[in-house]
Amino acid sequence: MMPLPERAIELLCDSALFGLDEAERHELNQLLASAGHDDLWTFDVAAAAIDLAAGYHGRDALPENVQRSAIEAARVPIARAPSPTAVLLDPPVTDNVVALQSRAVSTTAAAPPQRSPWPWLMAAACFAFAIGSMIWSTQRPQPVALTTFGGAPDVPVPEPTPAQQREQLIAAGAKVMTWSATSDPAAAGARGDVVWDQSTQRGFMRFSGLAANNPQQSQYQLWIFDDKRDQRFPIDGGVFDIDRDTGDVIVAIRAKLPVDAPTLFAVTVERPGGVVVSNRQRIVVTAKT
Repeated sequence: MMPLPERAIELLCDSALFGLDEAERHELNQLLASAGHDDLWTFDVAAAAIDLAAGYHGRDALPENVQRSAIEAARVPIARAPSPTAVLLDPPVTDNVVALQSRAVSTTAAAPPQRSPWPWLMAAACFAFAIGSMIWSTQRPQPVALTTFGGAPDVPVPEPTPAQQREQLIAAGAKVMTWSATSDPAAAGARGDVVWDQSTQRGFMRFSGLAANNPQQSQYQLWIFDDKRDQRFPIDGGVFDIDRDTGDVIVAIRAKLPVDAPTLFAVTVERPGGVVVSNRQRIVVTAKT
């Protein structure tokens, strides 16, 4: 008996799963005959086993010919391998050995004909492949919509605005200091306040009426005077701009060094990008702690 050609295996699987038309059935019969095979029912049994294992989950039932073959195959007893006692060596001839041989021969003659294991191997391969595909399809990750405890979809929470963060600091006990305008032309009509939370080293400046600046020519820069540091070198609190169209402006303080004991907040006009040490020629607003 020759191994089944690949085309024959393909047709056997199609026959078990979908059925064949007349031309395909004729082609399959020729391939099986040339290879010395006539066992089609093992593939049908594999398809039926897959149907039972998967439950088909509401899909169409197996073709009638597959179901019929599976039922008929279920009635066929599966031949077992001969008992080890039937495998005889070549010992010296004695009466006991002759009796044992006679019993083995009679047992072997009564056993049902053995089927070739090759179709069973093909059916097992089809079954394993189908079951593996089924498991893969059911276990592969599926997109999951994140939901809250109540079942509603999660909505990304937007980051609080600078105004909201300022209010949160005030509610947490941050200190609020009012700006005092100087005689600098940019400070005419300027007002507002500075909020500073010592424990978190965070703060915000609020301005209204401060003159707009051209970032290509100059920028505003905050300075924080610390009682624990040399007063000639206040802490840089960051540079910022005032846009004429923004109206009231809230700017986050970005201290470059830790602030231990703030005593004064001051805003100066500096060159674009700010400076390391200010000459303090243009101080526009100040706020004492």
